[in-house]
Amino acid sequence: MERLKANKIGFAALAMLFGLHSEAATIPPSSVDLFALSLDELSQLKVTSVSRRAEELRYAPSAIYVITADDIRRSGASSVAEALRLVPGMNVSRIGAHQWSISARGFDDVYSNKLLVLLDGRSVYSPLFSAVTWNVQDTVLEDIERIEVIRGPGAVMWGANAENGVVNIITRSAQDTQGTLVSASAGTEDRGILTARHGTQWGGGSAGRAYVKVTDRDGQERVGLGRGDDQWSMLRSGFRIDSNPILDNTYTVLGNVYGVKKGTYSTQPNIVPPNYYAQFDDPNALDAGANLLGRWRHRSATDGQMTMQMYYDSEHRDVDNYFASTIQTADIEIQYVPAVIGRHSWIWGASARYIDDKMGPGALILNPSDDHYTQAAGFLQYGYAIIENTLDVTLGTKLQYNEFADLEALPSARLLWRPQPNRSIWSAVSRTVRSPSRVDQGVDVVLAALPPQNPPPVPTLIVRRGNPDYASETLVAYEFGFREQLSKTLSFDLATFYNRYEDERAQVSQGAPVFVPGPPSYVLLNVMPEHGQVKTHTWGFEYVLDWQPIQNWQLQAWYSFLRRVDHFSDDPALFAATPGRRVEEDRDQASLRSYWQKGRFELDSRVRYVDAHRAIDIDQYTELDLRFGWHSHPHVRMSMALTNLLDNGHMEGRSPAAFGFLDAEVERAASIGIEWRANGF
Repeated sequence: MERLKANKIGFAALAMLFGLHSEAATIPPSSVDLFALSLDELSQLKVTSVSRRAEELRYAPSAIYVITADDIRRSGASSVAEALRLVPGMNVSRIGAHQWSISARGFDDVYSNKLLVLLDGRSVYSPLFSAVTWNVQDTVLEDIERIEVIRGPGAVMWGANAENGVVNIITRSAQDTQGTLVSASAGTEDRGILTARHGTQWGGGSAGRAYVKVTDRDGQERVGLGRGDDQWSMLRSGFRIDSNPILDNTYTVLGNVYGVKKGTYSTQPNIVPPNYYAQFDDPNALDAGANLLGRWRHRSATDGQMTMQMYYDSEHRDVDNYFASTIQTADIEIQYVPAVIGRHSWIWGASARYIDDKMGPGALILNPSDDHYTQAAGFLQYGYAIIENTLDVTLGTKLQYNEFADLEALPSARLLWRPQPNRSIWSAVSRTVRSPSRVDQGVDVVLAALPPQNPPPVPTLIVRRGNPDYASETLVAYEFGFREQLSKTLSFDLATFYNRYEDERAQVSQGAPVFVPGPPSYVLLNVMPEHGQVKTHTWGFEYVLDWQPIQNWQLQAWYSFLRRVDHFSDDPALFAATPGRRVEEDRDQASLRSYWQKGRFELDSRVRYVDAHRAIDIDQYTELDLRFGWHSHPHVRMSMALTNLLDNGHMEGRSPAAFGFLDAEVERAASIGIEWRANGF
């Protein structure tokens, strides 16, 4: 009956097709040559992720960065994850052919749990694992209008789990993607990517598009073990329909379906000698999913804007011998933006979400294996112009309820000062949380197997148990930023932050080890995550300098610094950590990017430096990427990209020990691509 109830809710989601999405802002379409715009004009691009209200990028009171469609194309990125390397200070590491570690302002991991990701208004943050599965988050890159990235809290607008940042991927409307597009690329690592998309227009202000995309990637080089079996391939297809049949009303319906075949390899603890681990290889593991979203928006010059959205998402994941999970999500939201009255502006909204999940048999055991739960939230934000066009204050809060953490308040206050039209200074203080997940509260998994000691003369098995009392991790963040357009060809952006994390988790031993008679005999040690065992402080800054020395040449340099300090509690039961210990680590990143264009030719380059990550034993590395583009015909573009030219390969990150995936290197790679558009460029 419970499963039937979940399915009914899913079908109801498909039937209702209503939606909420941030207001579509004006940005130059792909047909506009961004080199024809000055840096001053680029700074006036509209963003919506900070307040869900369109505002100029230069006046947004947050550390926000926009990746434009032109940035994506000219970076040579073959996925959204790769494109995020462009964001100043973003922690982006490739760990395997289909594994990424992506976060903002630290805490990067395969299962980074402090970054919220949205794709056309649909959250792709997993409620089961508190993370984003990057290998299935894809779309037609040519159809992306922009990616807005907030470094720092975004909880008032987007809720819990937007602790360290928000990635908002926004695709173009169907009206802006008319005609036929075919693109193909082949290379040494991305062995083949083929995309076909067709858009058409109907009467009554309606338009639609449909696409199919195939991706095939080679396995990564495993450290000391040769070529790995983590190759993966994906087939995905989807559609989008936008309609404006009635004045002031627009409707959007979009959907996607995908299947992923991937190779996985892992090591798992084992108490049978002589090797205290077992290796599992599965070259045919499968992920699959489908989603459908509907949105209605009503705009009025006198009444403001009302938006409603609903989406349904189904996702199945298979991770070798560890687990197989199925998650179904139904979500509905409503948002109202009243017309601005004098110096006052308002925005409010509410949402409800139903989640049903099921965990199959494997090394990772979830208790119970099948469950359903709900989430609900409401937010209110008020803005007041203390001095019109000069000094603004924004106050807001979100109240959020879920069955794992009850009711929580997520307040924020932001101040924006514009002493001159080309200069803005902003500051903010926010409180947000990372809500516990089902895995935090109910998962059992073997962490390690230790060889026999003397005593005891038998192996020791360490098992991580779920903690049903695990509560939210909290963050209080303080931010300050300064932007200035020094001239039409030179600008800079500085964002600083101090984050205080409370109630971070750590593993704590649960009682004394217990002897378990065999065969085989072993000693069992249970550990459990408990919040409040670690207090973490981070602080740092991100500095960006843009320079356009001549019209057809753009340069961007950025540097980021992050200092992290962990204070462990005095609990003598802390596992794999010294009670009372203080751990410090500094990390630097830097990038220099050049875009040059002469007639039909493009030459783009990027140098990226990433400091060592001592906590997981990763050395520093420097990457050099080159791309050559050629507009060979009004309907055809060609390109060649060379990446990681400075070494044969290097490690960028590691998989979590609990999952034991073997470490892989990012290798030197080359690719060629061609794109044809029936309507031309």
